[in-house]
Amino acid sequence: MSHRSVMRVWRAEATREGSHLYLAHFREHVLPELRPIAGFAGARVLVSDGAEPVQIVVETQWASMDAIAAFADKEDLTRAVIAPAARAVLLRLDEIVSHLEIAMEFTPSTTPAAP
Repeated sequence: MSHRSVMRVWRAEATREGSHLYLAHFREHVLPELRPIAGFAGARVLVSDGAEPVQIVVETQWASMDAIAAFADKEDLTRAVIAPAARAVLLRLDEIVSHLEIAMEFTPSTTPAAP
């Protein structure tokens, strides 16, 4: 059994205004729901900066699939969790998410400034 953490990835599309509304929804409703879940390790919401539709990619990081089960549909962990308020501001959304093990992660270290 693997001990690597898992990235849960979900995609959607929205108008520019809809993407702003979705970001507000994520910040005000989704994050407060995720934060207290044991095994939740962080989240990123990526948006495209081009023409509409705006591409939205949500990545949530988890310690394990068991941790994801505390948030997701326990009968089908691949089913996306999408509140009606989020659906209302999106043009298109994936009903299924991907789960990917984080096989390698790199964060550059900060080099101290010269005196």
